[in-house]
Amino acid sequence: MLEGGATVGNAARHVGRSRAGAYALRARADPGFVAMWDAAADAPRDAVRSALLDHVTNGIATPKFYRGRIVGEVRHFNPTLLLAALRRWGGASHRA
Repeated sequence: MLEGGATVGNAARHVGRSRAGAYALRARADPGFVAMWDAAADAPRDAVRSALLDHVTNGIATPKFYRGRIVGEVRHFNPTLLLAALRRWGGASHRA
């Protein structure tokens, strides 16, 4: 459930446990369990990052019509989104 984006509390309730109980289990678990927990919790963030970077890199395609037929596409880019991604993941200063 963590990998699907659920919070620790929601995932714990799904299996009849409490959020505190889940964290107590994590605290006494072996390093392999903790690594799997962390990987599962990071998966949604990684998916969002991937989608954002794809949008920043490739833009959004809008079909171009001529006389009712698609003749191409126009790509729209969001410079604000690009700057935010660069600030967040490195590669550019926020100063012009």
